Amino acid sequence: MTEKWKPKICEQHWFIDRDGDVRYHLWTEWDSDNDKYDFGNCFRTQEEAEAAAEKVKALLLSLHEQEDVNSQKTPIFESLQQEDCKKRAFIRPSHTTPDHYRLNPEPIDVIRGWNLGFCLGNVIKYIARAGHKAGESRDKDLHKAMEYLRMELEDE
Repeated sequence: MTEKWKPKICEQHWFIDRDGDVRYHLWTEWDSDNDKYDFGNCFRTQEEAEAAAEKVKALLLSLHEQEDVNSQKTPIFESLQQEDCKKRAFIRPSHTTPDHYRLNPEPIDVIRGWNLGFCLGNVIKYIARAGHKAGESRDKDLHKAMEYLRMELEDE
């Protein structure tokens, strides 16, 4: 294990970013630098940071595999799983897109392309799928779109 080290102003240091990648930066004494130091995420060399990143990744993966004595997932596992689900909500899913969203362009591409937020994104989604989703009536989807549009107007 490496000793906790704090760089001097304008000295290069290595750290693990939020995606698990190793990056370098010049020390500025800003809050973000001090936060990295306080958390133990400040390394003299790229090699030290990469070794630490591998340990962090291994630890996080082991938390996913843990089960409590009742053979149920631990609270930390459930929390990590929820965070993973939130991240995947912004990544094109690996499964096949349902028929009611197979349009050209796809609603998700319009929502991202136009930088729409939650409410307006749902307006586009419900309008696009209106009358196409099995078990959902066209009117029901259009009413859902109107409800999200109403919420958007209220938020302004």
